[in-house]
Amino acid sequence: MKMNFALALLGMSLAGCVTGPDYARPELPAPGNFQDVESSAAFNNEDIQPDWWQSFNDPILSGLVDRTIAANHDLRVAEARVREARALRKAEAAKLLPRLGAGIASGRSGSSESGPNGGAIALGLAERENELYEAGFDASWELDVFGGNRRAVEAANARADAKVEQYRDVMVSVIAEVGRTYVELRGAQRRLAIAEKSIELQSETLEQVSRKYQAGLVSELDVAQSRTLLDSTRAAVPPLRASSRSAMYWLAVLAGESPEALVQELTNPVYLKVAENAVPVGIPSELLERRPDIRAAERALQAASADIGVARAERYPKFFLTGSAGSQSTSFADLFMGGSGVWSLASNISAPLFEGGRIRAGIEAADARYEAALALYEKSMLIALEDTERSLLRYAQQELARRELNRAATSAARTLELAHMRYDRGLTDFIAVLDAERILNDLEDRVAIAETIVLSDLVGLYKALGGGWS
Repeated sequence: MKMNFALALLGMSLAGCVTGPDYARPELPAPGNFQDVESSAAFNNEDIQPDWWQSFNDPILSGLVDRTIAANHDLRVAEARVREARALRKAEAAKLLPRLGAGIASGRSGSSESGPNGGAIALGLAERENELYEAGFDASWELDVFGGNRRAVEAANARADAKVEQYRDVMVSVIAEVGRTYVELRGAQRRLAIAEKSIELQSETLEQVSRKYQAGLVSELDVAQSRTLLDSTRAAVPPLRASSRSAMYWLAVLAGESPEALVQELTNPVYLKVAENAVPVGIPSELLERRPDIRAAERALQAASADIGVARAERYPKFFLTGSAGSQSTSFADLFMGGSGVWSLASNISAPLFEGGRIRAGIEAADARYEAALALYEKSMLIALEDTERSLLRYAQQELARRELNRAATSAARTLELAHMRYDRGLTDFIAVLDAERILNDLEDRVAIAETIVLSDLVGLYKALGGGWS
């Protein structure tokens, strides 16, 4: 009878319903194209390159990225959290399986002479003190008839997947930080080289003017003005050296090394060129599939949906099968002898009758968490689109500014050349030469800053596009 009932319960467990909603990812509308892709020649709709840093054609940068992926502390923390979530998933899945235990016990007891067996004890027919030895196995199994445990496993699976996506999101951010810092380092080094070149040229100009002053050909004012420009240019050098060294320190920390570890390796300047070809950015629908933060939010939404099923399953009865098998004896020597065996098999049902509103409150809380997760998922999509559109706009406009500054710097170089020629022929005063030198120095520095900003914005664009994992 009991066995037939247990088999019936098992059939219900295997074919029973699962409480709660079956999850389906919400369809979020996305525009067909990015705004600035249609209006700017700087972009195209081709698929983005996941390892975007390779487009810089800089083996030092590529090596830094590899080292950072291998040893970055934020990535190590994120990876540990993935392993934790997967372990919790295994713990939830274990609830679907029978539990088996084993044990051995011994005990000693004494009976009262005034108790039920007191007469037998007084006549010597029973012992007042007894020993009892037991050994055996016990098993229990909750039959997941209404699917509460299966929903818990589904939630744990989704949370583990969310941790994987969060790990990828950290990777995207960390690689972008390496790229941005590396661009800033090379930009500071380039500005430093421009300043040192300007110092060299201005020093030569000062020497020439000083010789003319000694010969009585120019006034002392020309010498003072030339020295003022030189000293002003020299003042820009220390902050640039500090900026480049600080970037080296931060790159080392990102790679999991001590701050001074990369100084020697990164001291030699490398000129990063701005790519002239269009940047592939894909389309918005691909962005929503690629961005790890959106993927993590969607996984969290599925976990919240499954939690509703877990909460609703609390309203229904729980079915259990329990059993044990072993041996029992008053003598340890007879514990494993024939005839000492004992066994039991039982099935039971427990159902909530009155919980004071606890179960209903749990369901309401699970519903509210789902609504919050849905709002966060929708928000993550909007933020991703806004982040990408803003990055596209910023990159396109900064690139236009860089091109204009390049043309201005070319004109300034020609202006300085003409100013020197006229000054040497006595056709203009020294102020024209100084102004031309000052303008050229300023424009060359601004071009270096603009190119650094463009490259940094390009890194930011790749981050917004979710590049950095595949």
